[in-house]
Amino acid sequence: MQHKNILSILFFFLILFQEPWLPAKKFLEVEPKTATSDQVTIVDEASARTAVRGIYNQLESNDYYGYNFLLLGNLSGDNVQYTGSQAVNKTLTTHTVRADLGPLASVWTSIYNTINRANNVIEKVPSLSTTTTFTEFIRNQLAGEAYFCARWPILIW
Repeated sequence: MQHKNILSILFFFLILFQEPWLPAKKFLEVEPKTATSDQVTIVDEASARTAVRGIYNQLESNDYYGYNFLLLGNLSGDNVQYTGSQAVNKTLTTHTVRADLGPLASVWTSIYNTINRANNVIEKVPSLSTTTTFTEFIRNQLAGEAYFCARWPILIW
């Protein structure tokens, strides 16, 4: 029994201190990616459809149609009456909005992100080659949706 305990302790220390004794043969070196090149973004039907879904994803984000854009329009107009105590919302109802208002900046950023995503689709999709599943009709439809989404923020703001 005592022999078994000694072997267990020895095995524990061997595992515990094994790492510093053994030299590493190979290190995993991963370069972090913070951006993707435009050269590899839209290259086929699947990536084109994904890019168009990305436009719609930006449209429905909280900073755009998900919440803030509607909040800015409704509170600064006479559509709703705000009775709360948040200073941000009060500046909208009293028409004392400054340019550094947080929701206003996030809405502008979201609008420009939407236009940027749509412009990338407009630039890349028409030059993609057609296949049996990716027909000219689908290619034109995706480009048309991108044209609409790129112009929509300009029309309504």
